[in-house]
Amino acid sequence: MTAVVTLCIGKNFGLIGKLTHSLFKNYAEKIQADFHIIRQRKFSHLPIPFEKYQLFHLLKGYDRVLFLDTDVVVRPDSPNIFDIVPEGCFGAYLTNTHSRCHDKSIEEIQKQLPDLTWKNDYFNSGVMVLNREHKSLLNFDHGTFEGFYEQTQLNYNLQKLQIPLYDITYKFNHVELIGVPISKRSTFFIHYAGPGHGQGPKHYQIAKDFPELRPFVNF
Repeated sequence: MTAVVTLCIGKNFGLIGKLTHSLFKNYAEKIQADFHIIRQRKFSHLPIPFEKYQLFHLLKGYDRVLFLDTDVVVRPDSPNIFDIVPEGCFGAYLTNTHSRCHDKSIEEIQKQLPDLTWKNDYFNSGVMVLNREHKSLLNFDHGTFEGFYEQTQLNYNLQKLQIPLYDITYKFNHVELIGVPISKRSTFFIHYAGPGHGQGPKHYQIAKDFPELRPFVNF
């Protein structure tokens, strides 16, 4: 069994979800997966992105899970990512292939937690493919370093556990920092991480870039 899961907590992400969640649901149906939205907090002492750790319990009921940040646009013609990421591998986009902006966080977490001699491999946690055996990645016993929210800690955990990573490339997680224009020929999942891909609130950016989604939100 497989599932597509997203995290949507707070007014701003609620506005974005009105645009993107219909795409997630349609994609889940296309690849014959269940669709879940995490809406309630369980770890209120930590920044909201750590609520992704709720995937630990979801993975008990599924063989594989695709996690998507709510500010991701999934193009309708996207292929089944479960067919692309090899069974047993953790799937994510290695951002260090285009940017070294996370190097400082890699250094800092290894000053606070045991040094793993980890140098530069760093994935973006906005799109992740996890198997049931990857539950240990989502264990608070590894630490709760808050650099780039939960992202650096998850990267640290992956390095510590030596879980094999399959790079899904920016085709499945097109963030602004890579400096490559969005193209229907080159990308399937467009991620409006951070400031997004333009000016103004991210739900406005998404509606501007994808006019077909405008009926799903009031302006």
